[in-house]
Amino acid sequence: MTDHDVPSPVDFRQMEDAIAWESEAMDRPFRREFFDAFTHELRKLRKPAPRVLELGYGPGFLALHLLRQLP
Repeated sequence: MTDHDVPSPVDFRQMEDAIAWESEAMDRPFRREFFDAFTHELRKLRKPAPRVLELGYGPGFLALHLLRQLP
């Protein structure tokens, strides 16, 4: 950890902590609205199969949402 890291209150090395985090992650305020807005912007491109590179961390909730909405 560096001086700029923000410590997480969740210990993702513990399976029960990771599962609890995952089950609550989508209930955070505005997460679904953000995902829907992202999908809307991609649809405006009017490309039949848009390519998206999701850079970040996490279990891929945004990628899964996009795959479901933009097959």
